[in-house]
Amino acid sequence: MQLFDEESERVVLGTLMQNPATITEVTRDLQPSSFYFEKHSILYNAILQEYEQTSSVDPIAIIARLKTENNLEKAGNRSYIIETSSMATTLSLSTFQRRVRDLSLRRELMATLKDIQGLTLESGLEIEELLGKADAKMFQVANRTFTQDVQHIRTIEGEIAEHLKQLFNNRGETIGLSSGFTNLDHFTHGFNGGQLIILAARPSVGKTALALNMALHAVYRTKVPVVFFSLEMPRLELVKRLIATHAHVEGNKLQNGMFTKPEAEKISNALKELLKTDLYIDDSASLSSWDFKQRTRKLARDLSTSSKKIGLIVVDYLQLMSEGTKVESRQLEVASISRSLKLVAKELDVPIIALSQMNRSIEQRGKNPYPQLSDLRESGAIEQDADMVMFLHREDFGKPEAEVPENKRGLAELILAKHRGGSTGSASLVFQKKFFQFVDHDYEKPGQEG
Repeated sequence: MQLFDEESERVVLGTLMQNPATITEVTRDLQPSSFYFEKHSILYNAILQEYEQTSSVDPIAIIARLKTENNLEKAGNRSYIIETSSMATTLSLSTFQRRVRDLSLRRELMATLKDIQGLTLESGLEIEELLGKADAKMFQVANRTFTQDVQHIRTIEGEIAEHLKQLFNNRGETIGLSSGFTNLDHFTHGFNGGQLIILAARPSVGKTALALNMALHAVYRTKVPVVFFSLEMPRLELVKRLIATHAHVEGNKLQNGMFTKPEAEKISNALKELLKTDLYIDDSASLSSWDFKQRTRKLARDLSTSSKKIGLIVVDYLQLMSEGTKVESRQLEVASISRSLKLVAKELDVPIIALSQMNRSIEQRGKNPYPQLSDLRESGAIEQDADMVMFLHREDFGKPEAEVPENKRGLAELILAKHRGGSTGSASLVFQKKFFQFVDHDYEKPGQEG
């Protein structure tokens, strides 16, 4: 198959010279590099320059411009341009335009595949780095096939009207995906597709338990598919935690088997119910941005065959991911990972909760300091990409139980430190550690616009 079509290229160029009104539509798809023949690229560029400066195009003006620029012979000479202008079509320009574009993309794809072949033969590249580079190159080609015009605000009139109507009809209620915690939903009104939500805490405070609670609520109450990427905890331990929470059986009993017969029945029922949900678990210890994108995209495609879509993605935790390619610094790597998570959230229209570590410098402010945005590990890029940043803080953390009043044990604050376009504040929770379960506490701090 030939990857060029001289006639189609000339028909497009001729039509532009005879009917300049078509230029706007053609330039959405075609660049000078889209033409296989160099003379056609030069001619196309001259047409665009003439139109930009005079708002009109005709063969004589184009010839004069090319002559002034010493490009007339390179563009095929005077007679060739006149002949090309006579090949204009009045009925099916889009057919020829699409033909030129598609052949250009095929040539670009061939060149990209050749580049990937060359990368494959480089012995110094790790497979993850190779796959990451190949994916980036293929994405660039694929992205050229989708063009989106700048849109006038009138084009979203129906969409915004429907959204405002929904907000009005559900005044103060949760519109997005509920977290399962009323005190938090009061501030967020739910998680929405395209959002990147960062949940950060110091080790052992309970951020994994909280994320699992949110995942459980989504699959049981909202009944949406949830994907949980657990880079630290094996899937068996993860499921045992889910069972302990759902069955309300102490977690240590699922470790040592010291549960009673009634508890065994509760555990069995919890497992049966869990198996009926759309919960997906990936416990790969090593997860690159490329792996994450491919696995979530594949699951999204698989679910779409049964008219379902992913409702929530959880990553535990962000700093354990890798970029899959060599980068200059860890900060740049985390920035790239954070950006990848945000792009997948937008692409799949799904909220992503990414758990995050905190800087060790937090310990310099005291024994159990109140967290702030600068405490995020590799914080700059994460804070920039995140739509929400939440900190889980427990006053009793690190203290002997005897030193904590009974009515204060397990009290936790979920601090909404950043909320793009919404209010910030603090939701009060209680951590029932033996069940790996958080529940609402009957206390709220008023929010402030942020």
